[in-house]
Amino acid sequence: MGEMMLTAKAAVALFLMALASGEAEAKRLQPPARYDYPFEGTLRLIEVPKAFVTAECNAEAGYELGQQIRGCAFLNGPGDCTIILAKYARISSYSMLFRHEQAHCNGWPPDHPH
Repeated sequence: MGEMMLTAKAAVALFLMALASGEAEAKRLQPPARYDYPFEGTLRLIEVPKAFVTAECNAEAGYELGQQIRGCAFLNGPGDCTIILAKYARISSYSMLFRHEQAHCNGWPPDHPH
């Protein structure tokens, strides 16, 4: 019985840690208001399976991002931006990722200052 109670407490603790981690990531992904608006120009959206996002972003951006990512954005020229996103992301995370990447099209630097 004691072992079962410990396991349940550990599961609750892990759940709470994951929830806090998710909230922290959501805050990190949310762009500042000054970059969070619809892109005014030509916007290309490329959706690829999640397993290929990093490779596609590295190839299209022309540099090594060096980590597993879920999306990227890059300017092709003035008023012309491409966003690459994971095709099968959950709707809530897809929406958040799209806003995040669109903010990069609007000038939000890659180091994500707030």
